[in-house]
Amino acid sequence: MAEIIVGMEASHRGDSFQDSTTIVNKLAVANADGIITSVQLWAEVSLVGCKVGICYLTTGSNLKWRSAVTLGAIAAGSMQTKTVSLAVVTGDLIGIYFSDGTLSRDFSGFGDIWYDNGDQLTVGNETTYTSMTGDALSLKGIGAELASARQRAFIIG
Repeated sequence: MAEIIVGMEASHRGDSFQDSTTIVNKLAVANADGIITSVQLWAEVSLVGCKVGICYLTTGSNLKWRSAVTLGAIAAGSMQTKTVSLAVVTGDLIGIYFSDGTLSRDFSGFGDIWYDNGDQLTVGNETTYTSMTGDALSLKGIGAELASARQRAFIIG
């Protein structure tokens, strides 16, 4: 089974994104179907009320949340890795919301982000997002590809 990656490297970047906004790495899509088992993020100022989730594009700039988890408080100043269980499908995106703190980000040279005010990160919620060109968030999901039905049948019998 292959490793799944969604999002951008969690590193200390040139700037930060403020709280109370749902933010999504736009072009760093999942490379396979499976389960995201860990997330990596870099807070410049400790995050409070942090939630991370997986979403997908429905139409235009509308995103719908497939899976989500509450992480709570995230320490600042270094890459933090948290264990999660988030369903993901090829082409899905990773996003984040936090009620206080700042998340490391770059303003240019990357694949864009989407954002919307407030906490939109609820499974099944669909919202229209605004794009910011060239930005990148320090948020990455890593997981394992699910075996296909054919592979599972071979393994079982």
